[in-house]
Amino acid sequence: MTAPVTRPPIEIWGGAECTVNRVGDRFFDQLLRTGHQDRTADLDDIFSLGVSRIRVPVLWERVQPHGAAARSWAWSDAYLARCRERGVRPIIGLLHHGSGPAGTDLLDPCFPESFACFARAVAERYPWVTDWTPINEPLTTARFSALYGHWYPHHRSAHSFMIALLHQVRAIGLAMQEIRIVIPGAKLVQTEDVGVASSSPALAYQRDYENARRWWSLDLLCGDSSPAQVIGDVLRNDAAGMGVMEDILANPTPPDVIGINHYVTSNRHLDERTSRFPHAAVGGNGRHNYVDIEAARNDSGPRRHFGAIIDDASARYGRPIALTEVQLSCTREEQMRWLHTAWTDCLERRANGIDVLAITPWALFGSMDWGSLVTREDQRFEAGVFDTRSTPARPTALAGMIRTLASKGTFDHAVLGQSGWWIGGAREQQGAISFTDATVKKPQPLLVFGANGVLGAEIVKQCLQRNLAVVAVARGEADIANHASVTSSISLHEPWAVINAAGFSRVERAEREEGRCVATNQKGAENIAAACAAAGVPMLTFSSHMVFAGNKNGAYIENDDTGPLNVYGRSKRAAEVLVSRLHPGALIVRSGSFLGAADGSDFVQKSLDLLASGANLQVLSDVTVSPTYVPDLVSASLDLLIDGEGGIWHLANGGCMTWSEIAFGCAERAGVDTGSIRPVRQDQWKRSARLPRNSALMSTRGVLLPCLNSVLDRIVRERGVPRVHRVEEAA
Repeated sequence: MTAPVTRPPIEIWGGAECTVNRVGDRFFDQLLRTGHQDRTADLDDIFSLGVSRIRVPVLWERVQPHGAAARSWAWSDAYLARCRERGVRPIIGLLHHGSGPAGTDLLDPCFPESFACFARAVAERYPWVTDWTPINEPLTTARFSALYGHWYPHHRSAHSFMIALLHQVRAIGLAMQEIRIVIPGAKLVQTEDVGVASSSPALAYQRDYENARRWWSLDLLCGDSSPAQVIGDVLRNDAAGMGVMEDILANPTPPDVIGINHYVTSNRHLDERTSRFPHAAVGGNGRHNYVDIEAARNDSGPRRHFGAIIDDASARYGRPIALTEVQLSCTREEQMRWLHTAWTDCLERRANGIDVLAITPWALFGSMDWGSLVTREDQRFEAGVFDTRSTPARPTALAGMIRTLASKGTFDHAVLGQSGWWIGGAREQQGAISFTDATVKKPQPLLVFGANGVLGAEIVKQCLQRNLAVVAVARGEADIANHASVTSSISLHEPWAVINAAGFSRVERAEREEGRCVATNQKGAENIAAACAAAGVPMLTFSSHMVFAGNKNGAYIENDDTGPLNVYGRSKRAAEVLVSRLHPGALIVRSGSFLGAADGSDFVQKSLDLLASGANLQVLSDVTVSPTYVPDLVSASLDLLIDGEGGIWHLANGGCMTWSEIAFGCAERAGVDTGSIRPVRQDQWKRSARLPRNSALMSTRGVLLPCLNSVLDRIVRERGVPRVHRVEEAA
């Protein structure tokens, strides 16, 4: 009797985003922009995940930016030595969405030979490394550089695209020849994005072309002549180009492992009915104008992702497969759902006999400006498995998920009980819980106290948008000042976490109604903390900048001494102390004054309305704050809660301004006359609540929110204030 074949478990590989692309004369280096190059602790963070292999960038542009005589090996020497010391196998990459150092590019006839010379030098330096990805995603790079013109050399023609692709494929073949002279057993792990296209009926011909084209780099490496006719039709008058293709087909370099890089944007949908897509960029092929959008955002697009791509690649090549980039730039639970989908699909394919080797959570330390395809510096950071906006880099929930998958092969969390946004459907319907059908397993929810307030309403709204099951408890449905009422709610709904969004927030009124303020802000938080601790449930509660005395020169950080000046501030500080003592793991978020409140109390909206009507606006000129935009606050707080963070965090939109500076700034942005703004000092402000002179916030734990100026831009832009009441117009 034949013994059953035992397959090893699916491996976890890792990697940091390492693109070095060129736009004009500028090189955009992700290792520099994300800080990975200079953070020596990052490798320890990677090792802590339990990964078995790491994609290591020894990139042409970085090692020899000024020629072979001036190669710089220091960074890669240290990096690879640490991998070797820890027993983690590297997969060396030599070109990652690049076009080579200055002096060459993808269209240079000498590009393949020059690249192979560099590959030989790397192999001689690291002869113990067996796994190699000479060029990452050659087809994608050829499209972005020579068909769409995004990257250097910025060509936009089918001919240039074909040449750029052929040069890269030939370079891979020559590089592996040189590497194998030094390392006879070297293996080619060839990565590519092979997302599938769908289309409206009129564009079926373009869809079919793109679905064939997605395999071209891998086909050519395998010596498959399938692309030859289409490429030959374009290059028929280019003898040199045809010669490169013939050489490739005569000297195949089949990959040892097919590496699939798959993103939610990989699957595309084409539609010539451009009026249906008002926000999509319109392009064309000379025959039709059409939009090219993510299939996941189109009702008629395919919803198949990892499993279907693995099936297609396995059927076509019959070779081992690894998911070599699995990443989603989104909220935390969606990142987890995307990774979970990939893992589940890999397990299913392994069970069906497909040789799936590994999954690679990508951009372990985030990436910069991929929203613009790295064509400009927008300073848009996309968090990865570790959030590098904190020092040291902070592990997110993904880190714990990966460690568990690496050690146990399975992982569970309440947020995985509902689908990711790419599946489709109305999020409000998916996120809301119905208790009417006893046969349906109810997802474990978040329980939100104070759901009818400004903060609570935004939390519920974002939970529904993010497909997080939520139970909203309004003021009349539970009395948080009553311990039994709180305990009963938690027992009834069995949440995976509790959010205390309830609060007595009227600072001036609190001076007159101290009992009510204390009952809500202090006693309510105390009861929720005690009940959550008893039930073993994580808790998120909100505090305020008003806990500080205001005598510091500069912004307050988390561990600064407090000293509230008013009833409201004292109630919030007392709540912090009680929550920390009763539930040490609770997450306490201090914010600045709210901007973007949806209940009509928003300072910017009220100020602009008054100014637009011609009324005077009195604003404090000697009180400095760091306001917090409510949607930003809620989004970051939910991520931190899912990450399992605890203790005090400061979440405010970066920057310090007086209230009068905010008023002037918003009026100027909106084109409203500022002549009616009346700055006043606090000693002229006839109010009973004393405010701290300075309650600006900053964080030592991580700067997670965008700067204040960008928030003011957003608020005014979204408000759509007509440009009226200008001084020059009135004159």
